[in-house]
Amino acid sequence: MLGIFKGVTFQEHQLSFQAGDTFIFCSDGFSERFESSNEKWLGQLNSIKEMATECSQRLKDKKLKDDTTALFFSIPS
Repeated sequence: MLGIFKGVTFQEHQLSFQAGDTFIFCSDGFSERFESSNEKWLGQLNSIKEMATECSQRLKDKKLKDDTTALFFSIPS
């Protein structure tokens, strides 16, 4: 985990993933940018490339108050 304070403990969980599963790991600036506008479009895109391209376009030339970082990946089929 990133950004965790010393002495903080968390429960550990295991998840199973399958071929074709898609993930986005992002900073709070990324999620706050899209949550604040109630946009639901991200889940409607069909590929990692579409997601990354659309996010990049929607963030382009925006004055952001926080870092906005995202990592997109998919488990190959």
